[in-house]
Amino acid sequence: MGERTVVGPAELISMLDRSVQTGRIEEITERIRLQLSDLFGSESLRLPDPLCAPREECYARRLLHRSEQLGYTAVVMTWGPGQTTPLHDHAGIWCVEGVVRGEMKVTRYQVAERNGERFRFDEVEQVRAGVGSSGALIPPFEHHVLANALDDRPSITLHVYGGEMDHCCIYRPRDDGWHDRVQKTPRVFFEGFFIGRTGIRHGRWVLRYKKSGVRVKAICPRRERARRSRRESSPWSSARGVRMRNRVWSLRGSS
Repeated sequence: MGERTVVGPAELISMLDRSVQTGRIEEITERIRLQLSDLFGSESLRLPDPLCAPREECYARRLLHRSEQLGYTAVVMTWGPGQTTPLHDHAGIWCVEGVVRGEMKVTRYQVAERNGERFRFDEVEQVRAGVGSSGALIPPFEHHVLANALDDRPSITLHVYGGEMDHCCIYRPRDDGWHDRVQKTPRVFFEGFFIGRTGIRHGRWVLRYKKSGVRVKAICPRRERARRSRRESSPWSSARGVRMRNRVWSLRGSS
């Protein structure tokens, strides 16, 4: 029996880079969907532990990668037992979603009627998606509810967006069967995000990876800054003024 290939963040991002350059949205989303299904179904993907930790108060969205050149983002979402989204849209952005670990309940809707900012929806389907399951949302078919289908352990999903979903609309149910549309900013916890091909930086640790995606070193930034400050203040040091070559976005997450 052959050894299973391990795919880390660097290989995943390279795969997505190639896929988003294939042409039309339908071709892009289908190619990514098939790739994620194969990758997750074989359990080959290794995501950094900080990106996969659940949060007690709500599900967590953590940015894995943003490509300014190619115009897409990849987000890891972790769902504690019973955690769910409200009915929401994707602000007109295509998305491919896949289950990395656990099991999700996915309920899709379509707009049946609209009156200003009030909407009435018809449920299209409800599925339980296991590991390796994936799907694509292409506007205007972009309304759904996601929930962890497991009541005893977390589930993890990966979402690839055709842009940066820095806002969306949620639809609050009314007693008369209609929904009020409310714009909101998704809660994104920037505890970790990809910086180039070398590692993940987040609020507490900087993790370095080999090409296979295996963690090889963990550094506390506070201690590293203190060590660097002592080194640069030394009259024997030539490192004064040296800055990081990798660009890191200063992003604020909400709780």
